[in-house]
Amino acid sequence: MVTKLRMYTGSSIFVIFLSLSIAAECILIAYPFSQSYVNYFFPLISAASLVVLSLLYLVRFTPLQKHFARVTGEMYLLAILTSLVILAYACIEVLPRFSSGFDARQFLELLLRRISSLGLFNRVTFLLLILVYHFLVNKRTVEDLNIKDITHDIEYVVVAAIGLFCLFGLINFSDLIEEGTFHLPSFENLVNFFLVILAEEIMYRYYIQGAASEAFSKYRALFIASLLFALAHFGRPFGMYHIHVFISSLVFGYGYMRNQNLAVPLILHGLTLLFPMVLL
Repeated sequence: MVTKLRMYTGSSIFVIFLSLSIAAECILIAYPFSQSYVNYFFPLISAASLVVLSLLYLVRFTPLQKHFARVTGEMYLLAILTSLVILAYACIEVLPRFSSGFDARQFLELLLRRISSLGLFNRVTFLLLILVYHFLVNKRTVEDLNIKDITHDIEYVVVAAIGLFCLFGLINFSDLIEEGTFHLPSFENLVNFFLVILAEEIMYRYYIQGAASEAFSKYRALFIASLLFALAHFGRPFGMYHIHVFISSLVFGYGYMRNQNLAVPLILHGLTLLFPMVLL
């Protein structure tokens, strides 16, 4: 019963979340045309994506591919739960300010401002939910995460780090020329990016790419996990940033695919986040 419920819930969230992501990215690419275009076509693209993905899931997906959809959906569910926790916490803090009278517009402004200031709380919550999912729901251990010594991967880590740095320099060339200065990141930034890379690598490499590898070929799994990783990082008009994120994810994922060692993408992801902190 529990297994069936997890399959239904996870797969449903996978299809819905991916449908909304597809619609959002289509709109972001088309956004410069007009605001009315965005408002009108978002529900249409979402509905079309939902129908197509639902039919593909029901008709074409094998049991292993449905397992991949469930695992990915459960990862998205953790992200949704994190957002709900942050929203509830922000509401609890903001609502007492309106004891004498409620102004919806002012409430929304204060709420959005408070949410944007809860970055560290957001990352801690997300990581905690992933760890609860890993240890309590799936009953797995730290050893299962495959964080191992990188002796066998040291050459790849060095070459990949150089490649990622060159990619960063190529994409941010003008900013490096105009603003490039070397400075050490703050302790808060270091804590933030540690929480980010640990949560994201467990999510995208260990769970999503791992489940995709069982359902598809290794290279298809690498492409799928990287595409989902890039979709999660859009949030702005399409450009070189998104290509950077996608290529970086391919590098992280390939490093993990070689020896199933999560330490490799953790190190490379950390270096990628450090580049802008140190140089810009």
